[in-house]
Amino acid sequence: MKVSRITTRNNQQKMIEAMITSDYCVSHACRIAGIYPSTHYRWLKKDEKYVSDSKLAFEREEKRQDRIFKRWEDKFYADWFKMIEDIKR
Repeated sequence: MKVSRITTRNNQQKMIEAMITSDYCVSHACRIAGIYPSTHYRWLKKDEKYVSDSKLAFEREEKRQDRIFKRWEDKFYADWFKMIEDIKR
């Protein structure tokens, strides 16, 4: 059965979101998105838009996680230095 382009694009978007949710575990993401892993791999092979959208989503998520880690790191060191100052007193 042939699937419409709109349905395919919607499924691809679900898969990209599921990949982010599942920390890029393909089998888990496929279960979340409701597609077969072979479908995901076929899209990667034959659909340049899916590949570029996937890469873009990955890069955005990577930047988001870097910002979160940087905030955590800054707070950790600020707290750590404050604790050392308190100990010195």
